[in-house]
Amino acid sequence: MAETPQFAPGDVVVHTVRPEWGEGIVGRAQLIQHEGKNAQRLEVKFTHKGRITLNTAMAPLMLKSERDAARARSSRAEQEKSGKHDMNNGNGKDPHNSHTPTGPNNPSSPSSKDAGKPMRNDTNTLQASKNHGGGWLAELEAKAAGNGTGNGEELRQLPDALSDPFLTLEQRVEAALDTYRFTTEARSLIEWAIGQTGLDDPMSRYTRHELEQGFDWFCRDRDLQLKELVREAKSRGRQDMLDGLRKRIQLPAAVSALDKARNSV
Repeated sequence: MAETPQFAPGDVVVHTVRPEWGEGIVGRAQLIQHEGKNAQRLEVKFTHKGRITLNTAMAPLMLKSERDAARARSSRAEQEKSGKHDMNNGNGKDPHNSHTPTGPNNPSSPSSKDAGKPMRNDTNTLQASKNHGGGWLAELEAKAAGNGTGNGEELRQLPDALSDPFLTLEQRVEAALDTYRFTTEARSLIEWAIGQTGLDDPMSRYTRHELEQGFDWFCRDRDLQLKELVREAKSRGRQDMLDGLRKRIQLPAAVSALDKARNSV
């Protein structure tokens, strides 16, 4: 089993189950024993939560730099996957090896009077993303290329705790159930968006409608992840763990989601 991560004063961390707390700066750090295992008692000051004391054996913390690196890897993987998808949908043609005839008989060929002029692809970026089925996330990405705003993928990103291999299966299921506290009610939606984007004011980057659409995507992915976690629990014969979680959680939406996932696998 991996060693408990050791944090030091001054480290910038994030709580993977409570991303809406924002970034936290570690103040005091004390070594402790928790159920016979090494852990730390940390005093952390979070941007949106304030100063609290946490036990690293119970609170899934990670360095912000590690979280950002993991998200960057995930984003590159998605981009590579999307690029392969575009190639596969191109009728088997490699755009780098395609041979398009040029000249006056080809309407797509630039005329001699246009030679030397820059191609005006920037105005067609958004429309192209629509034509390729990218949907609103692709539209946001196209807008981001022009004005530096977010690309929408961050809204869909699930908390790391839902898939962290260093957490127990029970902790991952509990982390998934915890996300059901968010709703489309204005205050709750903003708290969710703060956790997803790390912005103090997500409305500076997204409209309310875009946040609601992003939340819808997030909920779909979250429901699928919960279903997979429940499937794994059943395959391991951990029905008792699921029963215990159901009795312990107090959120009606989470209870309903757990029941639905258990009945569907």
